Amino acid sequence: MVKAIPAKCKKCAMLSAAQAQELHGELGDRCWSPAVCYSRRSYARHRDHRNLIRSRQRVNTDPDLVVNGCEY
Repeated sequence: MVKAIPAKCKKCAMLSAAQAQELHGELGDRCWSPAVCYSRRSYARHRDHRNLIRSRQRVNTDPDLVVNGCEY
């Protein structure tokens, strides 16, 4: 089971890097870590799109799957 991204990090990912550093850096709550936050923010911003692409690739590679486009 994959560990979920903390809600705080998801919200932070929607801010610009400068805003996030100001809010969570030395003058904020001090949770900003350059070693972790850049990649975690990128992952949080793009995970929905990457998961969608991954699921579509999984569906397209199944040779036994037959899609009928004319269902009425």
